[in-house]
Amino acid sequence: MNPSTVDRLSEQLGVPVHAFPAPSTSRLRAGMFYLVRPDGFVAAHATAAEAAGAFRAALPERYLGAARG
Repeated sequence: MNPSTVDRLSEQLGVPVHAFPAPSTSRLRAGMFYLVRPDGFVAAHATAAEAAGAFRAALPERYLGAARG
């Protein structure tokens, strides 16, 4: 995962974004972004190009920074 892509998504959403390698035993796919709730539920997933829009739609507005819109 390109660090500048992660930084750009964080800036677009106004929330921290973290990158982790996908474990080989999971159903997570390398190169995809996942919005994971604190309880471990995957609330949304998207490609890098679609992540900002998909995550804005899935996140409650109170969690989004000033980048909403």
